Amino acid sequence: MLYKMATRRYPFSQNSIQKLIHSVMYEQPPFPVNLSSDFRELLQELLEKNPNKRLGTTGDIRQHRFYQSVDWTALENMKISPPAKPRAIPAVETNVIQKELLSFLEDMEFISASGGSTMIQDLAFLSPSWKI
Repeated sequence: MLYKMATRRYPFSQNSIQKLIHSVMYEQPPFPVNLSSDFRELLQELLEKNPNKRLGTTGDIRQHRFYQSVDWTALENMKISPPAKPRAIPAVETNVIQKELLSFLEDMEFISASGGSTMIQDLAFLSPSWKI
């Protein structure tokens, strides 16, 4: 996500799933020259192929040099203002958007399963603990 936010593209992109998998497993993503060295290093450590060496597994990401200016205690206590505030979507718009996004559910056919739960056709896995 950090890579995409900084570069406006995914670290690995190919036109077939096989090429994408190969790229993720064996290739290094390109890093634009305009990224700071600390940020580039952070991304490289997060995208480390070996999970035993990947940042987050080998140490606390908060300790990385890129985050040295962050006061984590103040941030956790919401004492720091965000650098930018997104425009709030009015509740009316949110309801309309939700209805549009979920409208596909209206046409779904639900079948009853034993045990009183509802199963959705074509769903590959359902846990008995899910309340659908």
